[in-house]
Amino acid sequence: MIIKADEDSMARMLGKPAAQIPESVLVEYELRLRLFHSDGNSGALGTIGIIDMLRSMKLGKARRDKSPPSADWSKVPADGTVRVMVRLGEGRAAKWVWGVYAGQVGIGSLAVRLDGDEYVHEVRRDTVRIARDEPMEPEDASEEEADADRKTGKLALSEPWGSLPIDDPVMVKEGDDYREGKFQGVQDEEVVVLVTGDLTPRLFPPAQVTCLEKQPESEVTQC
Repeated sequence: MIIKADEDSMARMLGKPAAQIPESVLVEYELRLRLFHSDGNSGALGTIGIIDMLRSMKLGKARRDKSPPSADWSKVPADGTVRVMVRLGEGRAAKWVWGVYAGQVGIGSLAVRLDGDEYVHEVRRDTVRIARDEPMEPEDASEEEADADRKTGKLALSEPWGSLPIDDPVMVKEGDDYREGKFQGVQDEEVVVLVTGDLTPRLFPPAQVTCLEKQPESEVTQC
């Protein structure tokens, strides 16, 4: 016997359809439900009961990947020549703005001068991304080369798009907002980006995409 509400809870917590709930989980669930009812209770085992059962079996939806470790800011020039993007706010209210790196402040904070603001702001280092050099303007090419590029889906632009590795981090502009994403290639003279939170990649004009420095593979000094 399985109560529909409990089945739905297990499916959500395991991150899979109800039909794919492992048999071992169903057996443990029925045992716990009988014990639950034998003590004078009725109805569904409930959210807390399902959580306790799944965690006792070391099960649950896979954790999201941890945020990439911070760059080694001690090696980044603090003379105002390094362009960065800074996330202001949290959740859906967060916005990305441009600025320049101005050094480290205390433990876990960076000094950033935002564009259009004469003051230097102290921000958390995990909210700052280093922007690469702006893409260069496309060079003139013959009509034959342009046709060949269109047929192969290659973007007729100079660096960085021609050599940028797949899944490298980028920032895309949508309206007045910026969103993080991963580079997926080029198509029809546009940049293909999988925006964070989206299920499928989308096409963006090159002018709306900014390459970001890739975070290091290994961890660096922790805050």
